Amino acid sequence: MRVTVTKGNMSFVVVFRSLKGKAALFSLLTASSLALLKFIVGLTSHSVSLLASAVDSLMDFGASLLILFAIVSASRPADHDHRFGHGKAEALASFLQGIIIFLSGSYLAYKSVYRFFVPESLEAVEKAMMVMVVSLIMTFLLVLYQRRVIRKTNSVAIEADSLHYLTDLLTNVAVLVALALEKLLAWHLADPIIGLILSGYVLYASVGLIRDAVDILMDKDISDKFRDLLNEIIERYPELYGYHDLRSRTSGDLNFLEVHLEMPQDIRLHESHEIAEKVIRDIREVHPNTEIIIHTDPVTVDEQGQKKLLDKEAPRFY
Repeated sequence: MRVTVTKGNMSFVVVFRSLKGKAALFSLLTASSLALLKFIVGLTSHSVSLLASAVDSLMDFGASLLILFAIVSASRPADHDHRFGHGKAEALASFLQGIIIFLSGSYLAYKSVYRFFVPESLEAVEKAMMVMVVSLIMTFLLVLYQRRVIRKTNSVAIEADSLHYLTDLLTNVAVLVALALEKLLAWHLADPIIGLILSGYVLYASVGLIRDAVDILMDKDISDKFRDLLNEIIERYPELYGYHDLRSRTSGDLNFLEVHLEMPQDIRLHESHEIAEKVIRDIREVHPNTEIIIHTDPVTVDEQGQKKLLDKEAPRFY
């Protein structure tokens, strides 16, 4: 996908030419088509489980749209007003999407419980079953294509989207079972039971989506993903005694990392700068999309080999 950004920051054109762009477009078209089809047939057949599946497809559309939005947002460089970039727009969109999905899941849960007390025979069951068969086929083809794209691009975003659609295959099978039980055994409770289960899944997924978005918006620390690497780097350079005040966060497809490196007090400025540059290079070899700020602190070593940090402020965390 080629992203063209023009002056004015808000003006950009996304051209779907790469495998990742085509995969994102395929996901959007599949999810939107299935959501519309399931809503229409679910309303006409009075199937709660089919309506639950429609909401799930709507959630898929939102997730795929979020991935597309992330690609576009990540292409916009930092500007005077947004010096850390525009990555958090993705988290904000995810938070709003999670709220909408949670409300939809709550409504479906209410409808499922209501159906227990007011049973209602389904209509047009054959049509509903045909919709689920079509959904299974389309989702299966989408996952196959996504697997192909992942093998060629190693895209983490497409891989996450693909895992989400794999769970949808199980959801579609569950709805198909409910419709089959209604058709073959006239078991009216199958639909609300499975509808309630799927509503629980939608609620669970929406809570996770909201929690992850809030974590990003609140700058939840992600330093654990860097600690082992930093320890390896310190072992690599004898001039490094240790580190402290490590903190990091994520925004869109970028990580931001700050750390204080402990070095001998008599080391020259240009030498400490060269070491810091090497550390930045080593970190970016493993985590390429990372903005890194390094502060160096002097350390003394007494006759017994004990190291003492000369920083006036005590380390807050490691």
